[in-house]
Amino acid sequence: MRKTWFMALVASACLVVFATGCTSIRPVKEHGVNVNLAEKQMDVLGRVTYYGTWRNFLGIFSWGGAAYSRLYEKAKKEFDADDVINISIDYKTTKFLGFYNSGTYVISGLAVKYKN
Repeated sequence: MRKTWFMALVASACLVVFATGCTSIRPVKEHGVNVNLAEKQMDVLGRVTYYGTWRNFLGIFSWGGAAYSRLYEKAKKEFDADDVINISIDYKTTKFLGFYNSGTYVISGLAVKYKN
């Protein structure tokens, strides 16, 4: 009976230790810059958002990522935009006991088309 209790306690402790993780989300940087748009020079087409995730296993193997070019490509595909302005970047991390880490960049901005 004591052995069963001990094994259940050890199994519960292992489950708590190995099944814990952490997730958080935060803005990467607050610039505090406000600019008046030259509304006569461009048309705002809409908001575009790109999610880019990187992953790391054991601190050795890494893959994935995010870049402005991916956001621009998505804006070009969805809106036929000339540019993306007012970009904001958020960052979400997930960690699992140092064995597995991942981060997701949430990059968003306004897709615009310049007038000739």
